[in-house]
Amino acid sequence: MTRKLLLVQASAGGPNSASRKLASLFVDAWKATFADHDVRERDVAADPIPHVAQAYLANMRSAPGRGDGQERRATFALTKTLQSEVLDATHIVIATPMHIFSVPSSLKAWADHIFHNGVTFAGSSTGVTGLLSGKKVVLITSRGGDYRPPSPLADFDMLVPYFRRLFAFCGVSDFASFDAHNAIFNAEDHAAQLEKMPDEMASFAQNWV
Repeated sequence: MTRKLLLVQASAGGPNSASRKLASLFVDAWKATFADHDVRERDVAADPIPHVAQAYLANMRSAPGRGDGQERRATFALTKTLQSEVLDATHIVIATPMHIFSVPSSLKAWADHIFHNGVTFAGSSTGVTGLLSGKKVVLITSRGGDYRPPSPLADFDMLVPYFRRLFAFCGVSDFASFDAHNAIFNAEDHAAQLEKMPDEMASFAQNWV
């Protein structure tokens, strides 16, 4: 079986971004372990995805027809492409900084295009069934403060819980996160974490079947 990994990058910090460096180390360790692999990258910082607008909402109600405008057809094509990347993947790695306790708007736009009823979940009056069961997800984050318990900031972390619950809603039970704290508030502590994390991630990646 060919393992198909989708890497979603969201940092606007360029090559010096901690989340980008960690994601690269993780993916390299994973590729070195599994000979049969295919990696696709989606960079929502370098190639921004349009936020919810009128064309997007119209497409949510019905597929565009021949008489509909170019913007609506282009939005529909992008949504289908983004959805197919997720549906086709067996493994998903999301690398992102924390923005104001939560998800960067560029990454939220990505999620808005993908997580639709009938695509990633099936919802009705009788309940919800996740359609992404069997997929594996790793979230790699970098944040300016310390959000590890018992830090007073721990309850403000809405980044990891957002993705954990979003994917759980869609049937994903295999979810893990690697989080680098204190990039701004304590550079020495942040550097110490970055020094340890490659070994931790490599060990995890080698068993991320």
